[in-house]
Amino acid sequence: MPTQPDSARSMLQYRLRADGYDRRLSSRLANFRAQALELLDLAPGQTVLEVGCGTGRNFAGVLEKIGPSGQLIGVDQSADMLKHSQAKLDANGWVNVRLIYSSAETASLAALAVDRILFYATHDILRSRAAVLNTLSAAGRRTRVVAVGTQWAPTWNVVVNGYLWWTSRRYITTFEGYHGPWTLLREYVPDMCVDTARFKAVYLAYGSAPIPGELQPPAIIEVTRKQLSEVVKLLVEAELSIEGVHSGGRYWLAYDSARRPVGVVGLEAAFGRACLLRSLAVMPKFRRRGWGNALARRALTEARLDGRTAVYALSTGATELFRGQGFQPIPIDELASAVSNTPQVCAYRAAGMLSTELAWRRRIDIP
Repeated sequence: MPTQPDSARSMLQYRLRADGYDRRLSSRLANFRAQALELLDLAPGQTVLEVGCGTGRNFAGVLEKIGPSGQLIGVDQSADMLKHSQAKLDANGWVNVRLIYSSAETASLAALAVDRILFYATHDILRSRAAVLNTLSAAGRRTRVVAVGTQWAPTWNVVVNGYLWWTSRRYITTFEGYHGPWTLLREYVPDMCVDTARFKAVYLAYGSAPIPGELQPPAIIEVTRKQLSEVVKLLVEAELSIEGVHSGGRYWLAYDSARRPVGVVGLEAAFGRACLLRSLAVMPKFRRRGWGNALARRALTEARLDGRTAVYALSTGATELFRGQGFQPIPIDELASAVSNTPQVCAYRAAGMLSTELAWRRRIDIP
């Protein structure tokens, strides 16, 4: 499968499956539709935006909550799916629903100032930064965002993951980010909470959208050898070890809109196709804004492009961040063996520091 969402392929998939979509999926996902509506915390008179609304299976539940004084806006790039949405509008006499035939990346949403935003089973949309940013541009000042869908279960659960692969490949065009489809959205929704269900294969993510004027995409730039002093300075200020920084590896710095360095991450190559993610740090006053997740995602992307199949990491904290990025805890001896030649592991081993660290691994060769 491609490493990025494929719009043309997606429209073909839904053209082939639109007529039977409700029949195949409605009963299996009914419980989570109800939970999604509960998390939206709807009230009469609100305006709700559903991106990737498909056949309109969520419309009845939303309209029951917002009443005739509210408005529901549905966006979808598939004319075949919207045909079924329109049929529901006509059959039920819903006059306060507006359908937009457009991709999430290009729909005109910036002036809507909606109260609620819903992503339901929209993996491809959530893995497109342009789609996420354009959707969030529709937010008002206190907009609640909810995203519900499926994700990889823990790696040991091969039965569930096999089922997910077999069923999901008919409806999505990439498994990139399937360890946490919501992670890109969380870069812009810093207070996001994520609950899971059904062997952790279903996620329910919710939080508050940023004010559109404050929506700034992260600027993450690879540093040159001459800029390593900036990396060292930031790590010292973040109270992280600088052992092995000058001995090799690649590093990226994150900058805010004022061009101030706010975070850093590094990668060190190991024997074979493994590598070590190291020095993931964000300055204290910039934490809880999505920078850590953005830096981790950049490092994982670079590792994948470099042909790596496994990424390891050492940490003394940041458990939630690593789990959110698909890492699994492993014994320290396993990490020490897999990336034994990396500068950080060599330095930590020499200093007797390895035993004080938590060890993590993220597979990036899963289909």
